[in-house]
Amino acid sequence: LVLPCYFLTLLYFLYVDIAKNQFMLAAYARIFPLLVVSVFTLVCFSPTLYKRWGYFLHHLCLFSLMVMMTFILSQSTEKPFYNSAIVACIMIIVIILIEERGGLRVTLPIYLIPAILTGIYFFYIDLPDKKVSPLSNPIAFILACLVYSQVQERFRWRDFINVKTIQKQHEEVLTQSKEIAHQKHEIETQNEELTQLNEELTVMVETIETQHKSIQEQNNKIKSSITYAKRLQSAILPYSERFDNAFGDANYFILYKPKDIVSGDFYWLYSDETQVILAVVDCTGHGVPGAFMSILGSQLLSEIVEQRGICEPHKILNELHKQVRRVFKQDQSDNRDGMELQLLRVLKKENKIQYAGAMNPIYLISNEKFEEIKADKKPIGGHQIEEERLFSLQEWDIAAPTLLYLCTDGYQDQFGGEKDKKFMVGQLKDTIFRIHHLEMKRQESALEQALLDWQGTQIQVDDITIIGLKIL
Repeated sequence: LVLPCYFLTLLYFLYVDIAKNQFMLAAYARIFPLLVVSVFTLVCFSPTLYKRWGYFLHHLCLFSLMVMMTFILSQSTEKPFYNSAIVACIMIIVIILIEERGGLRVTLPIYLIPAILTGIYFFYIDLPDKKVSPLSNPIAFILACLVYSQVQERFRWRDFINVKTIQKQHEEVLTQSKEIAHQKHEIETQNEELTQLNEELTVMVETIETQHKSIQEQNNKIKSSITYAKRLQSAILPYSERFDNAFGDANYFILYKPKDIVSGDFYWLYSDETQVILAVVDCTGHGVPGAFMSILGSQLLSEIVEQRGICEPHKILNELHKQVRRVFKQDQSDNRDGMELQLLRVLKKENKIQYAGAMNPIYLISNEKFEEIKADKKPIGGHQIEEERLFSLQEWDIAAPTLLYLCTDGYQDQFGGEKDKKFMVGQLKDTIFRIHHLEMKRQESALEQALLDWQGTQIQVDDITIIGLKIL
């Protein structure tokens, strides 16, 4: 679109210079830009050549116009032509500068003023007189350049916007690439750290697994030992046949619940034709330490009663206290292990009951009357400040069917209920009195169910032993 304007303009003025003005020097001067424009036109038909030579030929066109105008200026003697040549030369320089620096909004105002002025002259002076003056040369050139600039700047401005957009997008891509590279570096660093941490965790897991296997083996050995210890402890507890012979199979129950596999609670029974002696004992601690104490206590009771023939309850406790302190050397060491127990003697022929207790009382129900038979507030073994520890004897006749309950403190110390508190002694007494009219085996079930209802999800905190007897 632009090159034909160049080409036709040059041909037109070449015709004017030869036919009208007979200015051959100017005609010769126009041959150079005409050749450049012709070559530029041919180059435009080849995208490869245009891409390589188009930029240079474009500026060569402007340069050839400058050369042409300069040559015509140097050959002119007429003042109007001289001025018009100067204007044309200045406009060419301005066009070159503006094409390289600005857009259409910058170029258009510069063209506007001279275009209006020369247009007025062209239409009101040249055309009415039907003559072509030398000023027509720069007028046509300015108009042609204006068309060229407007057409070209439409593409240049669009390309400029596209280039800016592309540059901005390129910068954003570069920024994102840097961020991605930075993130990639951080991820690689984190991966290395995670890999190292994973290796450490793997080693740690292997170590833990090895330790777990070792602990499991040790635990199995300990559990096997404790299970065997339970068999030994069970062997010292009286068999049910002995209770059946002593009281009758329907006249007793035994609620025995160790906290762990083995227990610190135990019960001991001796009977012959004239008497029955029953002890319910709570040793210091529970589990394995308590089980050792229980075996020792059972052995000492058997020695005192069966071998030495001591049968009075208070004398049995006096002697048991001495033997515990002797065995544990408590007068020479800081050992404070001991026992709390209830010891009951039933004299069959006399229909009499004798009782001595260390810390723990027994509960008696006769004729629908509930009684608590207090014990001495001093334990078997442990710290002793008195010169000699002596226990008291209590006895009473059996005039009517009597219910007796011997308990350790494990049942009443169990946590549970809505407020997670202890069961307490008062509630235990109420429960015993509430169920005392049931058969003995059903009383055992009722006590166990009451404990389970109270306990809920709480773990058992101590060994539990309750023995109920019906004496006729």
